[in-house]
Amino acid sequence: MRSVMKMITGIAFVLLLSSCASHYLPVGGPGLTVINDAYLYQDTDYELVALNRYWVRDPQDLNDYFTTFLVTVKNRSGEKLNITNKDFALLDENGNQSDPLSLEQVQDILLNNQLQYLVVKNLEEQDEQKLITIRDQTDTLEEWRRAKRNLMSDSFTFGEIYPQAKRTGYLFFPKVNIKNDELTLIYRSQSLKFRR
Repeated sequence: MRSVMKMITGIAFVLLLSSCASHYLPVGGPGLTVINDAYLYQDTDYELVALNRYWVRDPQDLNDYFTTFLVTVKNRSGEKLNITNKDFALLDENGNQSDPLSLEQVQDILLNNQLQYLVVKNLEEQDEQKLITIRDQTDTLEEWRRAKRNLMSDSFTFGEIYPQAKRTGYLFFPKVNIKNDELTLIYRSQSLKFRR
């Protein structure tokens, strides 16, 4: 009975996730190759792979606040290639621009939500003459530490890329309005269009 309930809960979660989240696929363009759900662009200096991918690790609520793209930039030149957050931007279908958020900005937003959760939980339980136990607080903080490690290891880091080396990770943009049918990820002078 317990395994059946777990399966039903899992199916309901997947249906809920697919119903409220938008996934954008590449539509192609001059000089761009589409492989599976990703763009591949190559020139003499660099290679770029980009796709709209959901965050699937802790913190689980990240997709509620951010639109995420997984990107890889490979340096194909003989010189160091410097990548900054100003090299990327995201445009919605009306031309509204968002810049990638820094890891610190993402962590601040998510940590504030974790702290609010503890406060709300404490207030709710006070009504029943209970307080959040130290164990609850410790569990929440340990979940946050694990989430922070995931963010640090999986986010795209800006800086220099040595010749023939690459950087891979997630870019975090403020959550776009679900009404947008098209997004454009910009890397330097290259525009990559994605459509729902």
